Amino acid sequence: MRFWDNDVLNQTDAVIESIFNVANSRTLTPTPLTAGEGLQER
Repeated sequence: MRFWDNDVLNQTDAVIESIFNVANSRTLTPTPLTAGEGLQER
């Protein structure tokens, strides 16, 4: 997401609403790590 500086300063409520709408529309699901990534067992 990108916003112009003047939009953030002059239309703060609209910018926040846009961010909120995008954040609510996404499903946060973890993706499995590929082999070799993540914690290493000792």
